[in-house]
Amino acid sequence: MSITIRRITPEEPELLGQITALEAACFTDPWSLQNFMDAAANACTEVLAAMDGERIAGYLVCFCAAGEAEIANIAADPQRRREGIGTLLLQTALDAHPEADFFLEVRVRNVPARKLYEKFGFQDLGIRPDYYENPRENAVIMKREANVSG
Repeated sequence: MSITIRRITPEEPELLGQITALEAACFTDPWSLQNFMDAAANACTEVLAAMDGERIAGYLVCFCAAGEAEIANIAADPQRRREGIGTLLLQTALDAHPEADFFLEVRVRNVPARKLYEKFGFQDLGIRPDYYENPRENAVIMKREANVSG
């Protein structure tokens, strides 16, 4: 795998378009191009892309402020799953903010993602009822304490 991770800026509309298309392929309630553009323009947000040449194989959106970080979005191209792309993206975000407590929400039934997060030291905090739509489902809130190794 020749994947490199890079931060995407708002001045890269074609790459943000690729991320938006990948988002639509992965999620039933996807973010819009404007959502990704706003995230890339926010100083407290990182949009990371797993690049395979000029193509995006996965992405991660992370909000960071005041010693806390939230993984808002993470996905790998459905045809590239189980290649370690999500692991690489998540490790990159965690390594960039070792001082931060990380939080995320994940669908209760998304067992593969929950196992990935647990591998990195995330633990269940509780349930957020009816957090997701299309289909409606509860979210598990997960937290990883700062400086936990994965």
